[in-house]
Amino acid sequence: VQCILGDADAIADEIVVLDFCSMECPVSRRLDPEISSVADDYKEKGVVVLGIDSHEDTELPKINEYMEQRKLKYIALKDPMNRYADAVSAKKTPEIYIVKNGNLVYHGGVDNQKKPDSPDYTNYLRAALDDVIAGKAPAMAETQAYGCGIKRSAHAEGSAKKEGSASAGSASKARAEEKEGS
Repeated sequence: VQCILGDADAIADEIVVLDFCSMECPVSRRLDPEISSVADDYKEKGVVVLGIDSHEDTELPKINEYMEQRKLKYIALKDPMNRYADAVSAKKTPEIYIVKNGNLVYHGGVDNQKKPDSPDYTNYLRAALDDVIAGKAPAMAETQAYGCGIKRSAHAEGSAKKEGSASAGSASKARAEEKEGS
């Protein structure tokens, strides 16, 4: 994964929000301001937001320009061969994963697709973060992600079919085993 903006090395002991996003997806674009607001609102609470663009045709300079134009306040990363998207089985943009101490604690959508001023609006991302920060498991640890499909590169599609796709838990376990071995 290639870092575009921000300091990706400064997240070791943080609560990390992984937002699989795409500047090509209208749903992802619509929710980018909310993701940026979450990054800003929760920064002082030990939360780091990483936007990971796994779209096959998106180039680094365009992502950088998009982030700057929209004044988005989170770290942007490029997943050029979809390896990270494949490792956690991300399928949509936006699709959210919240990781604390290397463990997946939430996976799903940003919200329930209602308008924020609707009485039945639920922001799943903020609710999960509030629970995690309070030391609790999220009341809803998994919700349905909605949006555009991740456009995978031809190489990544062949690679995922040959190697299989690891779950987020398997990825966390592999990272833990790497730490123990070093």
